[in-house]
Amino acid sequence: MKAVQYAEQISGPSPEVTNILLETLNHDPSVNVRLAAANALHQFAVHQEVRTKLAQSLQQQSDPMLQIVLIKMLVQFHERSMVPTLQDFSHDEKTHEMVKKEAEEALTVLL
Repeated sequence: MKAVQYAEQISGPSPEVTNILLETLNHDPSVNVRLAAANALHQFAVHQEVRTKLAQSLQQQSDPMLQIVLIKMLVQFHERSMVPTLQDFSHDEKTHEMVKKEAEEALTVLL
């Protein structure tokens, strides 16, 4: 949480801070902490490398709320690298219905 608070106070992404936030996003047991890390990373998503790592993180996430947040964030920045993941979500019967819907809407924007 300290990295999240620190990230909110700085203007540019330092590799150390983004790596800590990405590590938190991908591995923290608390969904709330992972959401806070995603929101903190949002300010750095103007940088392609951060968007790429967020798109990679989307593949790892299992919480529907977090998946939707990441999809919306990446669509906002027109991140096309997540298209294969979105296609997988939209065709996988195990995907939560709200995530499927969000993925399908994102695909219409990105394709």
